[in-house]
Amino acid sequence: MNSTILSASFLVRLGADFLQISQTTYSRYENGNLDIPSVVLIKLADFHKVSIDFILGQTDNPERYR
Repeated sequence: MNSTILSASFLVRLGADFLQISQTTYSRYENGNLDIPSVVLIKLADFHKVSIDFILGQTDNPERYR
């Protein structure tokens, strides 16, 4: 396996562990195959240290609004 695939796999596992969900569910969130509940969206933004708008694709600016 190349390092990009290994890195992606590791990030999915890390994100899933952080959210206490399965890796499959995390991947489905990432791929847009499953709507993300707001509580999970907030946790994802915290985990990645980006704004929710950035996660939702509403802006190219990852900076959080404070």
